[in-house]
Formats: sequence, C-alpha cells, structure tokens
Amino acid sequence: DLFCDVNAINDNTTCVQDECGVWGGDNSTCEDYNAINIYELEDLNANSSTFAQTLNHNTFLGKAILYYFPISDTWSLCKSRFDSLNEIYLEYGGVNGNIIIIGVGKNDGNSTYTVAEDTIIPYIKETDEYTLRGELDVIDRDVYFYNTTGEYVHKVNLTDEFDKNIIESIINWILNETP
Repeated sequence: DLFCDVNAINDNTTCVQDECGVWGGDNSTCEDYNAINIYELEDLNANSSTFAQTLNHNTFLGKAILYYFPISDTWSLCKSRFDSLNEIYLEYGGVNGNIIIIGVGKNDGNSTYTVAEDTIIPYIKETDEYTLRGELDVIDRDVYFYNTTGEYVHKVNLTDEFDKNIIESIINWILNETP
C-alpha cells in the first residue's frame, strides 16, 4: 500500500484516507490493520521503562506508535534494524517523547532476545493467544505505523534497506496530522 509518497509527505501535501482506513490507499485491500488492538503481552526488554509490564495497544495512545516485526530474536540484520529504530526513538525524546516503537518477536520458544540488547524499546513476544503476524498479514521485518489515536496509517518493510528518511517522514506526518 502507498503512503501518499515521500515527496507528498515532504511537500506537506494532504493525504486522503480510503474506505479501508489506509492513508493514501486505493480501497483495494481492507485488511484488519486494527487487529493490533487486541494484544496483552509482557515487555521482555530489561532496559525498557515498561519492563515486565503487560502492554497493549491502548497503553501508547497519544503517541505515534510503530511496531517492528523482526524475522528472528537473534539475527544480526534484525538487531541492526532494531538498533536503528532505537536511535530514532531516542532522537524523538525516548521515554518522554511523542513516539513509541515496540519490537514484536515470533512465538518460537526462543528465550534469547539479543535483538533488544542495548536498547530501551519495549520488546514483546507473540503467544498462542496473540498471533499478531497472522492477524495483520505481516511480512518479516515490517514496521507498522499507527497514529496518535491508535489507527493504522502505513507499513514499511526493512528487509532491503533501512531508510531513516522515510521512517522519519512518516512519523513527522503522523505527528503533524493527528490532533
């Protein structure tokens, strides 16, 4: 799905929400991107301010919300992407900022979370009860963006590259467009 496009975002062009609720969409895919509203999962990152707390989507209303879905808890590329997202989180003020980024690990029985080491971003793992990847039709290394009222806005896949400008453009657009 398209998010207006980067030029439209940078030029402050108004983007329109389609009937499926997708900003810049074309009404072609009405997936339930708001299925994210149902989870209640524990933050596993010992460095996060919400460590050991049960988190849900509503916990973060009022902030731009990003969910990163790494392919693995331990692969170096996923760790690199998570570290880069942590840098963006810190640039936007970290715990006191107006965005939140949450890593969402697979329900794979792995109890090692090296992807979250040396970061302060919350990291949750799917369970048999909460399978967000299936509900949202996630592709590994997707980042899902939600506005400050918790509505789905866009997704970007980080497999080929980490384009900080695109991610920040979407965040800035969310922060400028939502009340």
